[in-house]
Amino acid sequence: MADPISTAWAALRAANLHKSDALHAQAARFGATGAISAGVDVTLTWLLQIGLGVLGQGWARSVGYVAGTFVAYLLNRRFTFRAQFSKRRFVAVIALYTLSWLANVELYHRIFVWLHEATVLTETPVLLIAYAISQGLITVVNFVVQRSVIFRPPRGTTTKFTS
Repeated sequence: MADPISTAWAALRAANLHKSDALHAQAARFGATGAISAGVDVTLTWLLQIGLGVLGQGWARSVGYVAGTFVAYLLNRRFTFRAQFSKRRFVAVIALYTLSWLANVELYHRIFVWLHEATVLTETPVLLIAYAISQGLITVVNFVVQRSVIFRPPRGTTTKFTS
């Protein structure tokens, strides 16, 4: 069985999305890198909150979010938006991800508590549902801000693919 990164890359290459700066291509690459980052994020959240039970939901979610966000930044800068490192972009991403983290943790907490109290679901499905909803909403906001503000190429320039 192929690893998820190779599979995602092969799918993007087959659709010729790895070289395009079109909205659909960047969204596909953002989705692929998001899936990888989300895997890191939700695994750490579950492990710390439920698997090992060493952190409460807010702290476990925060640790997972920070780890997943770090992976997302590295992959999105290089793979999704193909941008060179700059201090301005890095600070802008940190600011966006900090605001996103605050919103994400609050949404996650509210949804987790509500689902846990209002349903008969056990903690693992509640965690996954709360994670999916909060992360999904924040992901859309992050993509729009990163594409239109942080990693927007200067007017009149085109971004070339480099491997």
